[in-house]
Amino acid sequence: ISFPLLNSLAWASILAFIADPIRGWISRRGKMQRFPNLVAALTLILLLMLFLIPLLLLGNMVGQEIYGVYKNASSLLVDIKMGRVPNVTEYIPQSLMEYLTPFFQDKQKVNDAVAKIVGWSASIFGKISSGALQWTGNIAFEIMMTALFSFFLILDGHRIVASLPTLMPLSADESVLFF
Repeated sequence: ISFPLLNSLAWASILAFIADPIRGWISRRGKMQRFPNLVAALTLILLLMLFLIPLLLLGNMVGQEIYGVYKNASSLLVDIKMGRVPNVTEYIPQSLMEYLTPFFQDKQKVNDAVAKIVGWSASIFGKISSGALQWTGNIAFEIMMTALFSFFLILDGHRIVASLPTLMPLSADESVLFF
């Protein structure tokens, strides 16, 4: 039951460790020490802005590129079906054209080959798109759970770390050496 949450908990622990100096800095400003929940919330918002905004922008750019490739492939497929195949030989290096000339003599073979390649590419991009939707849902869940865990770890993480030596089954000497 808790297995899906372990990844979020691990990331939250890393974020809380990274955020501890930021939490301390915010806490020392003004009279913020009296409001530890507000300090944890401000720290979490700052972290989300630093990590999430660039990640969302990058994801948006990748999505636009994939959509552009899919749109161009679909347009080429329509052109092939309508008999308006562009002259693909212009894009092939001359050294390869010597070997491919017999292939390009039969226009129907060229149309069929290009149609198969474009259809296969469009199918692949369609599968990528559907997988991206599922992936987006999983990532949204991970981000929400990581943010929730991070809030509490930022809030109480320094107390948890301070209490670790007493929780470990070590002698006093071993505890000093270990921690």
